[in-house]
Amino acid sequence: MKRSHSALIILFLSFCPAAHPGDLKIGIQTGIGMYRMNELKGFTTSVYQSLPFEAGITSNYPPFFYYKPVFLLSFKKFNVGIQASYSSTGSRISSKDYSGEYLFDTKIHCLAPGLHADLSLFSIRTKSKVYLYSEGGFAFSRLELSESLTVYDEELLNSSYSFKVRNYYIEPGLKFGYTIYRFISAEITAGYFIQFGKRELKTDENEMILEDNHAIHSDWTGLRCGLSIIFFIPY
Repeated sequence: MKRSHSALIILFLSFCPAAHPGDLKIGIQTGIGMYRMNELKGFTTSVYQSLPFEAGITSNYPPFFYYKPVFLLSFKKFNVGIQASYSSTGSRISSKDYSGEYLFDTKIHCLAPGLHADLSLFSIRTKSKVYLYSEGGFAFSRLELSESLTVYDEELLNSSYSFKVRNYYIEPGLKFGYTIYRFISAEITAGYFIQFGKRELKTDENEMILEDNHAIHSDWTGLRCGLSIIFFIPY
């Protein structure tokens, strides 16, 4: 046991000089995410088809903006650190005429904190670099569902529910970085967010959304394309 501890200490000490970080990177990324959400899309379609009156689906979990702050330690050939992305999307069924209005809304949000690592593949001249990156961590989702019906100014239905779930994710991808100034750079990223885990959306009372006797899951899997502004702070 003592020999193994000594070997680990020697390996760590020999690695430190080569891996000493040069800068702290702080940045913010925003972009467009595409979200699979097949089960939730199917649920919206089922509700729409079951209505006894004419209505329309005006939105059904479309691509939408995401936001992601990042904090990284910069090494010679790679960067490591933490990040947390925030994504949202949803659906709407609506019907309105002289006699009243019906609304069925769902809004789902995801907070995905995790670890980030990237590796410099090659440079283009002196100011540009291409990186291979990977992220992974937790995906905390929250679904807000509301339904209302008003007929001749009389509210006949007004209900709302909240569901939540924790799953996991990885996101591999590529990014292109360009140094604008000594301490500022811009990055374009293209990655693929993959959610995994079999946990269902549930209320605090463990109630679930059932479709064909199967519980419904969130699924944030999809392409992510973003733009980042990064600030370098000498370490």
